[in-house]
Amino acid sequence: IVVEQFQSLQTRIEDLINATLPGEQMRQGWTLPSDDAGAIVDTELDQLRSWLETRWNATPRDTAMLTRLLKVIPGTEKLGKYSEAAPYLLAIACVTHSAMLGHLDILVLGGYSAFTWLTERLSDEVASKTRATNQAISDRYADLATTQVERAAAWLDQLAPARSTLDQIARHVDDVRIKS
Repeated sequence: IVVEQFQSLQTRIEDLINATLPGEQMRQGWTLPSDDAGAIVDTELDQLRSWLETRWNATPRDTAMLTRLLKVIPGTEKLGKYSEAAPYLLAIACVTHSAMLGHLDILVLGGYSAFTWLTERLSDEVASKTRATNQAISDRYADLATTQVERAAAWLDQLAPARSTLDQIARHVDDVRIKS
């Protein structure tokens, strides 16, 4: 979509130039590659994907802290793995044996609430990072579009006669008017 928007910008500039200059003269050196706009999106999305993968594959902060704390005690790696699975095992046990463990339903609901809170927190963090990525794409695209417009304007300035030439032509026109 960004590539198409950039091509649309270039088409608008081209139409404006076509309205004032002969056709073949205008195709020279003012356009930037349209793929530059696509490269902006690809770069930003690659950075977001990398962040998400790093975040997804990272050891949970609580588990890492517990592991560091218990490193001095033998067998703590297994204890850490069991502690990660414990909430899920407790939930399964409570659901399957609610008659025996009826008073632990509150723990399941509390665990579910904590899980929901953690999920929402992670979701908010991902949404925030996604908004930042969209803003970066928008800012970089605006810079690219500005560069395209400035480049077209500079190219048109090169085609225009020098100010001194225009002044000289104006003087000749004035001289012709006076003599007529």
